[in-house]
Amino acid sequence: QCDAVSVHSVACSDSSNKRKFKIFQIDLKRFSGELINWLPFWSQFCKIDNDPEIVPEDKFQYLLQAVVPGSRTFDMVQSFPPTGTNYSKAIESLQTRFGKEDLLVEEVYIRELLK
Repeated sequence: QCDAVSVHSVACSDSSNKRKFKIFQIDLKRFSGELINWLPFWSQFCKIDNDPEIVPEDKFQYLLQAVVPGSRTFDMVQSFPPTGTNYSKAIESLQTRFGKEDLLVEEVYIRELLK
């Protein structure tokens, strides 16, 4: 979930108004397994993960497109057959490996500060 990465969100209301401007398409960030890129990736991908209108099978396909081919994350995700029930297992696997805040702080951000 988005909350797991301490991302603050602001609730938007009154979605009944029609937009009077065109919003640009946002390209999905691709994740290669670099810890420093986990938070930017997950802050974007969690919108897909939390969307109740997207079925798990489609979410799995988005996830496969969001990981860099040949990377350890691609291998990790592809180790699960692409089914709706395995989508949550693949996400859980990624979050267990990359989404631990203490690991991110220690391994990435503190090392960057010490450079």
